[in-house]
Amino acid sequence: MSNRISKTPCDRLLYALGLEQTGEYYRTFFTQVSDMLEVRMSTFSDCIRRGKIVTGPVLEAAKAKGINPDFIKHGKEPVYLGGFAETNGKNMNTLPEKITIYFTGIDGWCRCVFKGDNGRFYKTIELDPDEGFESLSREEQIALLRSLHTTDEFDGEPGWPCKLENFIFGGVNL
Repeated sequence: MSNRISKTPCDRLLYALGLEQTGEYYRTFFTQVSDMLEVRMSTFSDCIRRGKIVTGPVLEAAKAKGINPDFIKHGKEPVYLGGFAETNGKNMNTLPEKITIYFTGIDGWCRCVFKGDNGRFYKTIELDPDEGFESLSREEQIALLRSLHTTDEFDGEPGWPCKLENFIFGGVNL
């Protein structure tokens, strides 16, 4: 194993996903990892809190994406299972694509809620304007989307901020 790959299972997972890490875990990594592995952010943050990758959903999701579980747990190469592409340290099967989001309504706290074509919910932290989201101009809608955050369910609390460049709304790349 390369000297630049950390000895912790969490850092090995991030390496396999192409997300270089230096021992500190930033909020954007929770969003990226949960989207790449299609697991809840809380599942991955639990792994960070415990200092290891649990053998449950995160490990199984990584294996489904072609990452060798023995590499994550013990650092034993190869990084990827047979049949999965590796380029520049990234498993090409796990690279995220843009997520198309659709407005689905207003939650109980007057926040605009969206559902992505990946099945996940997203919401703004700015409140829905009095005239309603759908009556806003396209520019005003995009301005409101700048406060987009992840969430686990329609009425759930906002989670981590999202980068707009990862989304498509109304046929427009944000």
